[in-house]
Amino acid sequence: MSAQDNRLNQAEKEKFQREVASQAKNLETLQADFVQTKHIEMITADTRSKGQIFFRSPDIIKWHYSEPFQYTVLFRDGKLYINDDGSKSITEASGNKLYGKMITMISETMNGKLLGKTENFEVVYFRENEQICASLKPKDEDILQMFSKILMRFNNQYLIQSVKLIDEGGDSTEIYLRNVQMNQPLENSVFQH
Repeated sequence: MSAQDNRLNQAEKEKFQREVASQAKNLETLQADFVQTKHIEMITADTRSKGQIFFRSPDIIKWHYSEPFQYTVLFRDGKLYINDDGSKSITEASGNKLYGKMITMISETMNGKLLGKTENFEVVYFRENEQICASLKPKDEDILQMFSKILMRFNNQYLIQSVKLIDEGGDSTEIYLRNVQMNQPLENSVFQH
């Protein structure tokens, strides 16, 4: 059965959008473990990474990879901070339109607000194995250069469970969130570079 066959009807779609918007409105912080799977069409075996993600509203995000290597990416104050096993760098997002769009897209993915961006995405909602999924096709040319499709899966509490970023060639990166904790205190030190 295809996603086309499992599309949400108008009433289901509106209810889902309301619930996700309600969750997003109330989201102050989020922390979770993640497993990231990278699939490259030309390579047989997928690569997996593990770590933790931290989010503070409205747009501070930290990805900390712990396996198979130590690597941290922090989006804060319009800057991209990278710590690659002790080698640190800072990039101004404001000087790079693509970085700015990517940071906004990632934070809006975490808080569910990306679904309301119909000026930038065509969104199709469907059911798959008891989950509600949203398939987003970018309209924005800059985002379309990075991803041809974004697939978001939500659990039955309307929280993001996974995000799959697919490029034109079929390569993809899928991020599964586990042990999600919402609106728990996060020390400022979590978001230090």
